[in-house]
Amino acid sequence: YWTNLVDYNSITVNLTPMSRFAQLYVEKIEDYKVFIADTYMNPIHCYYTVWAERKDIPKLTVEY
Repeated sequence: YWTNLVDYNSITVNLTPMSRFAQLYVEKIEDYKVFIADTYMNPIHCYYTVWAERKDIPKLTVEY
C-alpha cells in the first residue's frame, strides 16, 4: 500500500548511525526503495525514519 499512499517526490530519509561514527548517505531512492551507503564501505548499522507526503488526501493547510 506504500506506493499508492505517498508522493514519490516528497520522500525524505533521516539516518542515525548506531554504536560508532559513520558517514552514511542515501545513495538513491528507486521504485519506492531507499538505498543507503557508507562513505568507507563499512557495514551499515543505523536507525532510520522515512517521511513522505500522502497523496490520497489534500495537502495540509497550516494556520499561523
